[in-house]
Parts: sequence; structure tokens; C-alpha cells
Amino acid sequence: MADIDGLERMIEPEVKSLGYDLVRVAMVGGTSDPTLQIMAERPDTRQLALSDCERISRRLSEVLDLCDPIDGSYRLEVSSPGIDRPLTRLKDYQDWAGHEARITLREQSEGRKQYSGT
Repeated sequence: MADIDGLERMIEPEVKSLGYDLVRVAMVGGTSDPTLQIMAERPDTRQLALSDCERISRRLSEVLDLCDPIDGSYRLEVSSPGIDRPLTRLKDYQDWAGHEARITLREQSEGRKQYSGT
């Protein structure tokens, strides 16, 4: 299992140095197909073009190859948050206040992990 907080501390300055905001770092796909998923966005448009993804991917590939923070092989996926963007930062919640959202908690609260509403 990768140290997501450590990866985020390593990745965020690299993404910022290219002029983007980091939205999320996650390991998905389980042990059979591990994928390091990086979501980022342009501060001005809150989106990414394919060329932006390519630029970030190349920089992060260099850094990750040098530091080798993840045991074994994995895929690197760089993407825009898209229409179903995860709300991962306080500013995301502020920006999308008043819109419908589905929230999944890490731990149960009042017997539930998933909530939806405005």
C-alpha cells in the first residue's frame, strides 16, 4: 500500500511548479492493477487539456522514477476532475455550495458512509 499523504507531499510542488492545482492523489485498481491517479486543474479554467495531462505526466514520471516511492509496478494516470469532480479541498466545498453533491466519508457517521443533498 502506497503512502498517499507522502505521495501528495511529493507531487503537489511539482504540479504547482508547472502552474496547475492538485485536486487529488489516489491509488485505484487494487493489487492486480494498481494505478496512481493524479487529478489536477488549471487555476483559471478548472479544467485540463490533453496537452496539460501530458505535461504533468512527463514531469511526474521523472520524479517518481527517481524517488521510486511505490513498491512494484503501477500505472500513472493524470486527468482532469471532470464533471463528477471529487470535493477534496475546502475551496471545492465553497465553490460548489448550493449544488447537489454525493459525499462518501472515510468512516461511518450515524451508521452511514454516504450522504447526498445540496
